[in-house]
Amino acid sequence: MHYGVHLQLGFEYKWLPYKSVRDGTGAFKPVHVGDCIPCVLKTSKGSELLGNLHTKMEKATAGYCGKDAAVTGPAVNEFEVLCRNGFKKS
Repeated sequence: MHYGVHLQLGFEYKWLPYKSVRDGTGAFKPVHVGDCIPCVLKTSKGSELLGNLHTKMEKATAGYCGKDAAVTGPAVNEFEVLCRNGFKKS
């Protein structure tokens, strides 16, 4: 198993289900800009797209091949979001 340099230099990043990190109480916190978090959006056809989850609106969006996809409501809780551990290792 390869443990990257990130474990020696500071923050560790993981993709975790939004429902497990949305309350912010665990070691890993969603990486965000304002109310938006990078996410893996799952379409109704089973495709996975890199997208954006707007937490206040409970809406995930992604663009692909000149089209866009959007999912709203509780379904976004199952999407994986980019998270970072809440402390920098010294």
